Amino acid sequence: MADFSIGIVGLDELGGALSERLEDQEFGHIVTDINSQNLQIHVAESGVAPAATPSDVGQMCDLIFLAEIADSTMRESVMGATGLVHGVSSGTIIVDMCEADPQTGVELTGKLASKGVISLEAALAGSPEDVREGTATLLTSGRADMLTEIDPVLKAISARSLRLGDLGSGKLAKALGTSANAMATAVYTEAMLIAKRAGLDAAGVLAALPYLAPGAGTPPEAIAEQVLTGHFDTGVPINLVQKDIATTLDAAIRSGAPALFLSQVQAAFASARYLFDANGDAADMPRWLAQNAGVTFLPEAQNNDAADGDDFQPDASDDDLVGP
Repeated sequence: MADFSIGIVGLDELGGALSERLEDQEFGHIVTDINSQNLQIHVAESGVAPAATPSDVGQMCDLIFLAEIADSTMRESVMGATGLVHGVSSGTIIVDMCEADPQTGVELTGKLASKGVISLEAALAGSPEDVREGTATLLTSGRADMLTEIDPVLKAISARSLRLGDLGSGKLAKALGTSANAMATAVYTEAMLIAKRAGLDAAGVLAALPYLAPGAGTPPEAIAEQVLTGHFDTGVPINLVQKDIATTLDAAIRSGAPALFLSQVQAAFASARYLFDANGDAADMPRWLAQNAGVTFLPEAQNNDAADGDDFQPDASDDDLVGP
C-alpha cells in the first residue's frame, strides 16, 4: 500500500466515486466538500472520515485529489477563506481531477507553487462509474517522476494512465476527444436522417458505412444504440459536453486554429437544450436534429440485430417519417 495520507476535496459524483473506489481498494483517506450537505450525505453513507474544510485536508494530507465540478467551486476550494492554500505545506501533491477549464487549473497551480505544492493533473476519460469500477482511463500531465511516485494510487482508481505532457494537456485532450465524438455523432446522425428521409434502411446503411467509407473510421456507438432505437439517453449530461466543446473552441481561438464545424455543432447542442422534451442528456442534440428533419426512429429496437440492419425497414410513406 502506498505510503500517503490521502484526501479528497469535492464530493459530487466524481469525488464520491473516487472515495468509494479508494475505500474498496483499502486506501484510507479523508474527505471534505465546501457544500456541507454533500459532505454530510457522503460521510453518512460511506463512513469515511470527514474534514471540516479544504484547509484542514491540506494540513492532514500529503496527496490530495481535487474533484470539483466547476471553476467557481474549484477556486473557492483552493483559494477561498478555508481553501487548500491555507493548509498545504511544501511537498504536498495535489492531483487536479476537476471538471473545470484547463486555464483555471494552470492559474491556480501557479498560486499554489509559491507554497511548494507539486501539482499534477488526471483528467477522467470516461464516467464516474468507470472510476467506481476501476475501469477508467486517466489523462495525466505534470512531472513524470511525481506521477510515477503516486502510480500505485492511480492504478487503484483506473485501468490505465496516459501521460500527455505539461499541466493542462490532459484536460484539453479530454475536451478534444469529447468534441471529436460530438462532431462524429452529428455527422452520422445527419447521414441517418438523410437515409431515412430518402427511403433507405438507415440501420443497413450504418452497417455498410465502414465498407463504403473505409477510411472514415467506426461510427460512434451512440448512433446504433441511441439514434436508431429512438432512446436518446446516453447518461452523459449535455452541459459537460458543451463545456468540453467550449474548452476546445477556446483553445482554437488561442492558437489561431479553424473550428468552423465544431462551432456549428456547439450551436446545435445549445439549441437542443430548448427542446420541449429535453432531458439534459447529450443525446438531446441528435434528438433535436431528428425532430428538425421530421424523422422518428423506432422507439425500441425490433430485435437484437436491429443495429446490424436486420429487420429494420424504412417507412413506406413520408407521413410515417414525421413524429407525432
